[in-house]
Amino acid sequence: MNVILNEKLYDRSFIETRCENFDELSEIVSQYTPEKVEEITGIPAPQLIEAARTYAKSEKSMILFAMGITQHVTGVDNVLSIANLAMLSGNIGAGIYWR
Repeated sequence: MNVILNEKLYDRSFIETRCENFDELSEIVSQYTPEKVEEITGIPAPQLIEAARTYAKSEKSMILFAMGITQHVTGVDNVLSIANLAMLSGNIGAGIYWR
């Protein structure tokens, strides 16, 4: 989200019409530079930047996850972070199909 915000790759229209507390999110996310996230996760900063750009610039993006992300000790925060990423890019409900 840091890269998406800094490079202004977010969906401003979606955020203005459907989201709240954008400034608060921006302030929190500003602390998590690609370099800081590399320290936390071990994923090289250039790969994080590339992934953020790819996700934000795609016409439609999807996030898939399994039970592990919700059952982790920080499960609620994990899901909220995923939701924030989807809202930041405006990729909400574009193609949800249940079988």
